[in-house]
Amino acid sequence: MSIENHQKALVIIPVHNEEKKIAKVLDGLPRKILNVKIDILVIDDGSTDKSKKIAKSRKCNILSHPSRLGYGTSVRDGFSYGLKHKYDYILKLDADGQHDPFYIGTIVKILLRGGVDYVISSRYMREVDKLDIPPIERRLVNTMCTGAINSITKLGLSDVFCGIFGLTYDLLSKLDLESSSYGLELEMILQSHYLNARFLEIPHPLIYTKESSKFLKTFGNNDRGSLGDRLALYSGIILDTLYKYKIKEI
Repeated sequence: MSIENHQKALVIIPVHNEEKKIAKVLDGLPRKILNVKIDILVIDDGSTDKSKKIAKSRKCNILSHPSRLGYGTSVRDGFSYGLKHKYDYILKLDADGQHDPFYIGTIVKILLRGGVDYVISSRYMREVDKLDIPPIERRLVNTMCTGAINSITKLGLSDVFCGIFGLTYDLLSKLDLESSSYGLELEMILQSHYLNARFLEIPHPLIYTKESSKFLKTFGNNDRGSLGDRLALYSGIILDTLYKYKIKEI
């Protein structure tokens, strides 16, 4: 961990074939917020386009997978990097243009002031500007999974799959994550809840484009089945996490 006056944050960006979007995302990221230095780590998950080249031109740190390993694996690799290099705060931002890099600074400021371990942005809070309409299937999956998480944790969240969040080193170092899919975020929330983490959900504009709506299809090789397949996958992750922590409590 850094000393108090020289704290640092890591922004993890998993990427698979996002050459049309990644430059704008990277260029919009702050490199320092107050006294916190912000580093960027791009995890290139077997891209076959110019995504990696563009990231290099922005002087980002880069981890490369020779072939596609999946969204969850990419994020977990980023987490491992953040823990190894002892970043005070570790954040994740998707590269598909659905999330405004400006909110990275907002999340860092919240974590910096203390009292919160895990900041989740939400596209479905009442305060959110609804700039676009999400695909019906995505909204349905999110609603069902968010409802399941809330019924277990009573956290009252509104968006368990938003692509921008941040947490402290101390919390991340206690998580035991396994998922290689988008279900990683369900696993994170449940484990953090059982570790008595302090959550805060903040509003984020709802942004969808024709290209960004392809993110799930082009990135996660474990999330591309039918609606039923995806719900079964995510339900399994929730049940596995509950089982793991129930056993730990006995």
